[in-house]
Amino acid sequence: MNWTHVVLIAVGLFLALEIFATVTEGRPRSSRLPMIQVIADERLVYRPVAGDRHYAYETPVTLNALGLRGKAPPAATRDLVIALGETQLYGLGVADEDLATVVAERRLASADRPTRVLNAGVRAYSLAQQARLLDELSATHRPSHIVVFVYPFSVRNHPLELRPLPPASLEPYTLDLGGPAEGMRLARWRLREALRHSAAIAWSYYRVKQFRRDRGLWGALLRGADDPAAARAYEMTAQAAGFIAALAAANGAGLTFVAVPAPSQVVADDAPAGFQAWVADTAAQTGAAYVDMTAAFKALYAETGRLPMAPYDDHYDARAHALMADVIVEAVGD
Repeated sequence: MNWTHVVLIAVGLFLALEIFATVTEGRPRSSRLPMIQVIADERLVYRPVAGDRHYAYETPVTLNALGLRGKAPPAATRDLVIALGETQLYGLGVADEDLATVVAERRLASADRPTRVLNAGVRAYSLAQQARLLDELSATHRPSHIVVFVYPFSVRNHPLELRPLPPASLEPYTLDLGGPAEGMRLARWRLREALRHSAAIAWSYYRVKQFRRDRGLWGALLRGADDPAAARAYEMTAQAAGFIAALAAANGAGLTFVAVPAPSQVVADDAPAGFQAWVADTAAQTGAAYVDMTAAFKALYAETGRLPMAPYDDHYDARAHALMADVIVEAVGD
């Protein structure tokens, strides 16, 4: 066999994987510039820039005056739900009209229960950061109910007394790049994006990332607080949950903790569920309501045969946000 045959076989295998990945999971979503801009913050580590216009994948986003998605409710709003979360609630690639908070607000209005729902989901925020953000928001916007969408990524070794980890400059910077979108940082991103256009490459990279992650801290987080590798992160996150509960009590607000499953927990029947057990226990200890969304995600997956997320990524899409809207509506009803 000569090199020509080797190359032809390699190209054939690559094309076969490209077709297989595209048919089974779809085309990768592209990212566009500018991406979300943030600025270093003393209490939150970083905060999104108010009024920032950027793209989440290829979806245009304009942040409100609070630096959050959706319309900012007036400070005097009486019936107000504040939904806390990280990237999954922020809605990477989800259009404004399909956000869980917007869908829930629309459904509540149609049921003659006019309620404003504030989307306080911020990209990559830990529960400690979400707690500090709630502390800040509740000073001007008094919630009647707080819904906390807890995703495994929210569980991190972040103390409540946060200290900033700013870039060299205190100027706004691109969160996804860890600095300004320029120079070699931008060149590496452009190369990565060019490679991501291939379904075969995206499929392969995602599988390798899953394999490595499931054997690291992420896998430990899914196994729960009893896993020594995750115990410290859960301990620190429990403090944040307690702080959120105290803020809810001070505002006379109802409180619901929601466990949002990882994709692997939706697909596999034997996936560890220690994370959900921890969220349930945390809700019980703080006197909050508890919702586990795993069954709803599994039902949707069984019905459609596909995870409700961007292909080759773990960011949930509009179908998942519709399920999250159900939780918000039910929480308000309770």
